[in-house]
Amino acid sequence: MKKLDNIVQNKKLKVNQLQEYGFQEKNGTFFYEKKINEGKFIVQLFLNRDSFKSRVIDEITKEEYILVDVPSACGKFILTLRKEYQEVLDDVIDKCFENEVYTSDDFFLINAYIKDKYHDDPEYLFQKSPGNAFYRNKKNKRWYAFIIKIPGEKLISSLKEEVEIIDLKYPKDKLDILLNDQRIFRGYHMNKKNWITIILNSGFSLDEIKRLIDISHNLSM
Repeated sequence: MKKLDNIVQNKKLKVNQLQEYGFQEKNGTFFYEKKINEGKFIVQLFLNRDSFKSRVIDEITKEEYILVDVPSACGKFILTLRKEYQEVLDDVIDKCFENEVYTSDDFFLINAYIKDKYHDDPEYLFQKSPGNAFYRNKKNKRWYAFIIKIPGEKLISSLKEEVEIIDLKYPKDKLDILLNDQRIFRGYHMNKKNWITIILNSGFSLDEIKRLIDISHNLSM
């Protein structure tokens, strides 16, 4: 049995998606299997909220085929079997898990607000920065919000830890007035003339962030 917990670090299990994908549930554990190698082997997956395990079963012997998980085992047959096995794992991870890089309460509340009001899900576009969440207007594909992690000292020299920020569009003719609030910064990631940045989980009013999200979304229309 192979443990896959490290593969799904910083990912959240989408429990509601499991049954649709083909998982069966028993006593809190979800089970899924798929035949590979022309039906000669079966990939079996076992997962719950605390663990994710897999194994490959030889259809003839009905026993676990452990060589597929032995890195030193090679040869055309093993490599082909391992590739098909990995493709099953990759697809399950893609369809049944989602990124959970962010930890602040503000992120989850903001994400829920945007999804409920605008029906937009975050997009994770860059492999080198898998946690960067981007939101864009469904009608015209224009960006109106980014949530990313950056070193805090990029905004405040005394802030040494990493922080989560949100970037939002704002009318450029009113930006100087808004910046009088020293908790609001010129856009870190975007054009500083018409974008603003707010540090999440810093005590900044969530209702005010929602109001600014609405303004940003309207500007993307």
